[in-house]
Amino acid sequence: MRDHLLFVIAACAALSASAQQFPSHTPGIGPLTMTASAWPRSHGTHDGGVRGGAPYNDLCENAVIHPLEQGTPVTILGDNTGSTDTENFGNPVSWEAFSIGICATVTLDYCGTDPLFEFVYSILITGCPDFVASVQNNGTSFCDDGNTTIVYENLPPGIYYIPVLRMTGAVGPYTIHVSAGPCDGPPLNDVCANAQELSVVADCASGTVAGTNANTISDGSPWCADAGAQFQDVWYTFNSGTATEVLITIDPGTIGDIGVEVMSGCSGTSILCATGTTEYMVDVEPDMGYVVRVFSNNDLGLGGTFDICVSIPTGACDAGAPVTLEGDTSVVICVGEGPIVLADDPAGEGSVFVVTDSSGTIVLFADSSQVEVDGLSSGTYQVWSVAFAGELGGAVPGQPLSGLTTTGDCLDVSDASLEVVIEVCTAVHEQMGTPLVRMDNDHALIWQGTSQHIDLRLHDTRGALVFHQLLSAVQGQVLLNTSQIGLCPGIYAVCVGSGDTTTCCNRVFVH
Repeated sequence: MRDHLLFVIAACAALSASAQQFPSHTPGIGPLTMTASAWPRSHGTHDGGVRGGAPYNDLCENAVIHPLEQGTPVTILGDNTGSTDTENFGNPVSWEAFSIGICATVTLDYCGTDPLFEFVYSILITGCPDFVASVQNNGTSFCDDGNTTIVYENLPPGIYYIPVLRMTGAVGPYTIHVSAGPCDGPPLNDVCANAQELSVVADCASGTVAGTNANTISDGSPWCADAGAQFQDVWYTFNSGTATEVLITIDPGTIGDIGVEVMSGCSGTSILCATGTTEYMVDVEPDMGYVVRVFSNNDLGLGGTFDICVSIPTGACDAGAPVTLEGDTSVVICVGEGPIVLADDPAGEGSVFVVTDSSGTIVLFADSSQVEVDGLSSGTYQVWSVAFAGELGGAVPGQPLSGLTTTGDCLDVSDASLEVVIEVCTAVHEQMGTPLVRMDNDHALIWQGTSQHIDLRLHDTRGALVFHQLLSAVQGQVLLNTSQIGLCPGIYAVCVGSGDTTTCCNRVFVH
């Protein structure tokens, strides 16, 4: 019997640090994920060349299909020396295959391959010679000898082809073991009557739900897909609340050929049916219940894991991070100064800017881009952008920023804030209007006041203290050489004081 060669690929959904992706040159196949062995091979590193010609299974049509039954492992011996890129994968490959008659979780390992294979493809392929889809794996690990083990969960009945990679570090004879175990039971939401409830959230970061349509049975063909195909699907339900539009987002794990159908009920009208993307915008009626079908066409890709989220489209409420007209993300001002003028208003039916103290407690609001802060005492504050629909609740000084609510269908608080540092700026033994410090040649900070004891502080644009020194200063003295303390270029606030309360701050630019 002639020897055979086998290889598999690790899941694109959760690549390890050693995994690499290579684009497929074959339409519809998707990324070809490669996983590395536990350690480099210690034997020869020749690339296999064309010595002796290509192996017989250089074409997928010539792959030996090994029937695989649960509880009866299959061992495959082979040699990939001389394989070529007949299928335009981008790397030379040869082919093996196995078939299963019932749903199975399949494990492939290269334990015993010597020299070990440093790299292997970690996907399976359905269809030959017309490749249909790639099947991603559910995890990889290592044999005791450093070779790779790969698991594919809940594979439906069918024939699966294994592309065997040939490259430096993965050439020569190999040993592959293939075994099958039982599938997980189908999820409860395999039928529409058991649809899993989803909440409509403002941000998918807080409302994503894990799901799978592996090992499921179709409830009929979606109207937007091929009626002659075999489908795997699961069901979800949500209430639109006050929304008139929602965004359904699918974050794929091992699922293939994603499709989504939205219906008014299990036997209701189809509102939307589409395939081939991960985001689906749906027009809805307020306070109405809907069901969502997530499906895979097995002719194009198999069911698998995914995350799903139903959210309010971000375009409806979008609170970008506030900045000043000059584009600054922080400012330093004196007590009584103001206002702070911001560049843009938040996008939404309603918008405000909220000012909080360092503990996140609300201190004031502004309903325009001009934020009056002249009544605030010295300290560090944050200005947040808030976009909302309906009526804003919780907008009360003394309440936490996290307590904001709305009667509408969206509420968005900016991810970042504008930091405002308010300093006490009173004279320090100097005639008014005369700067106490100046920069000389962009690096030396020169004292221009009279001889006296001073408290020198240097703050960055966030208000953080980066330098502090007590010293006796005389006019013309170099207080600080900024290049010697490693300051980054930018604007700084130089504050000098005499005692606890007499402080004056000037802005300087360090090149």
